[in-house]
Amino acid sequence: MRTMALLLGLAVAAGALWSCAGGTGSNAGADLDSMWADTLSPYLADDQWVADYRYDAGHFLMVPLHYAYAAGLPDWQAAFADQFSRFTATDIESIDLSFGEQLGWTQYLYLASRFCVLAEGTGQVPEGLEAALLDCVLRIWLEEPAVSYTGESFTGRRGLALWRLSTHEVEYSYYRAIQDVELHVFAIAGDLAQLYRARGLDVRASIVDILDVAQAAFEQEVAWGDDGGWLLQPGVWTDHPDYEYAGRTAEVPGMDPLPVPGIASDSSHAHRLARWLCSLRDAGSAGDPRYDMYQRLVAGLATQLTRHALVPPSDGRRLYLVTNYVDGWNGVYRWGYGDDPDDGYGPYELSGTWLLGWWAFLGDPEVQTAYRQSAACFPLTDDEVQLVWGWYLDHPRVRHPLIADVAAIRPGGLLQLDCTLAGRL
Repeated sequence: MRTMALLLGLAVAAGALWSCAGGTGSNAGADLDSMWADTLSPYLADDQWVADYRYDAGHFLMVPLHYAYAAGLPDWQAAFADQFSRFTATDIESIDLSFGEQLGWTQYLYLASRFCVLAEGTGQVPEGLEAALLDCVLRIWLEEPAVSYTGESFTGRRGLALWRLSTHEVEYSYYRAIQDVELHVFAIAGDLAQLYRARGLDVRASIVDILDVAQAAFEQEVAWGDDGGWLLQPGVWTDHPDYEYAGRTAEVPGMDPLPVPGIASDSSHAHRLARWLCSLRDAGSAGDPRYDMYQRLVAGLATQLTRHALVPPSDGRRLYLVTNYVDGWNGVYRWGYGDDPDDGYGPYELSGTWLLGWWAFLGDPEVQTAYRQSAACFPLTDDEVQLVWGWYLDHPRVRHPLIADVAAIRPGGLLQLDCTLAGRL
């Protein structure tokens, strides 16, 4: 059953404090001091690298981290520094980076690498954090066994990534899909290279190797559109179980699969490209061929988002939405993924990831405006919440209390904070 009664009660109770300001700019919900005290400060006070939290933390904290340094907020910076100081004090060298644990860890480690870049020169980076990041990345890239969908094992993600780039005839298209862990490793390597360059040091050969593979991946696997947008590996996910109902544009119990040849990535996973590409770009200097390649990709991704996937308010609907697939296709995603075989993400129901704010890293004025208007719409109505966050409400899992179920989407919560800050980056 839908869990709207609790949410509606929260929204009504908070409505006087967090009312919509008409969609043009600031609202009471943009009171950063209040949102800091209610959400970000207590969230950062807890250890976000623990197993049930690390994946979400990488999502929810990325935009606040960047805003803390862009706006020069000492209290926010100190809270992030304390988070990573506590993390560095743990036995990082012994953390489990086996294949099945790498996604959550790389999500958190990428947050840590961004912190190192942003806090460089401030004295806030704890001793040993950068070395620990390098150690973790190289363990994943060169040492930990990595297994392909075919069952073949490789020594490190490097071997698996090269296999995916060099193998074109596969039983199922998704066997050669570049995945989030590799993309996180690429981006962390970009951050480490940026640190070395800032200090006038040569970039380590192992990091150069990762960046070389990343460049090869984007040169080979990007398909450009006529309007300047692009897609990464279109069609590679066509026959994956998560995508096999993409051709269906409504959720109907008992419906048959209907895959879409050439389907793009889902927008939920793709939103992180906005930040990953910036890390890869900033590993070099403006005017370098590699820098210019990534800058073109950043601009092209903004075109892809705004011309195909981002849907402005219309016909009485005040929210910006994002189609389920970044090519603009809006079919069903992950049908039967949870416990209910007749449930999944219907049209626009991946729009919750828009609220995390990562698309703002593209630096596109249209995107910034869209985030400002999105932040101004809090508190969301029960129907709006069900559309953009309903799947998470109906399929709860262990999360930090400040983002568990209703808490993430409540007025003044972390999603509103992310939207507010994304509109100001």
